[in-house]
Amino acid sequence: MKRSSKIEWVINCDVAKIWAVVTNNTDYRWRTDLKEIQTLSETEFIEVSSDGTQTAFRITKKVEHQEYCFAMNNKLFSGEWIGKFTPMPDGFTKLDFIEQIEIANPLIYILSFPMLNLKKFQRSYMTDLEKKLVDEQ
Repeated sequence: MKRSSKIEWVINCDVAKIWAVVTNNTDYRWRTDLKEIQTLSETEFIEVSSDGTQTAFRITKKVEHQEYCFAMNNKLFSGEWIGKFTPMPDGFTKLDFIEQIEIANPLIYILSFPMLNLKKFQRSYMTDLEKKLVDEQ
């Protein structure tokens, strides 16, 4: 059973600066949802959430300043994440992030709506990202 969520966000910041922050897995302390990121290789890493949940990621596409994609899985779901970065006039950048997950267990699928609020996670990520970029200016 599939779920997906898309968020579009415009940030008053150069695409290169946003790209540098989003793709840097060694500087993750700005994210309020994470305890740590464990780097396994150039293309694989594990995010450990604040509650200790581990999600494995494998980068599937990385086109500098344009597109960043990865496959992900943990004990509850598997899926993919697609991030598109579009420069706009006056130094703004439009971000389009899509998260698609597949949940095999029907009970977990039903429980996932209140427990895995994808849109809430995406908004929290964008808010954290904006704060990080403002702090760096």
